[in-house]
Amino acid sequence: AAIFLATDGAIKPMLRKIFLSNAFATAEPKLKRPYSYFISTLRVLGIRPTAEANFGSWLQQMGQVPFSWPAPNGYPDVSAAWSNNLLPRWNFALALTQQQLPGMPLSRALRSWRLADLASLILGHPLNEQTHTTYSDLADSFAAQNPEAATDEFRLILWTALLLIHPDF
Repeated sequence: AAIFLATDGAIKPMLRKIFLSNAFATAEPKLKRPYSYFISTLRVLGIRPTAEANFGSWLQQMGQVPFSWPAPNGYPDVSAAWSNNLLPRWNFALALTQQQLPGMPLSRALRSWRLADLASLILGHPLNEQTHTTYSDLADSFAAQNPEAATDEFRLILWTALLLIHPDF
């Protein structure tokens, strides 16, 4: 408030104060609410749902059916409210990327993405070396156990699903 008053409401000094504050640096990480996760997943993959898409069952599994929160304050906006129900997000990401969801076809553009660029396209930045190695090892392990899945296309699908459940997404 003091900076707002001292600078006649100038935005840059207020943002500087906020971003350099200890409260901002130590804030608890956020987790997207299920509805936001659902919509941002469709958006980043370029999916245009058709009439046969069934949003309701997935949102119910994830715990956020629109307009169903009993209290007038709306669904919680803290990670603790959603962090104990992450399996439906993983199942959704995997089913979506494997094209198992009627009415939610993957964009043809996804097939043209390069594995090297995938994290930047989905997360907005490349993966750190440790996460990249972990994802590569996981994909290699899965391909070794499932020879029919040892294709570049399946690797792209698996990496896409992994990135959709990455904390930065």
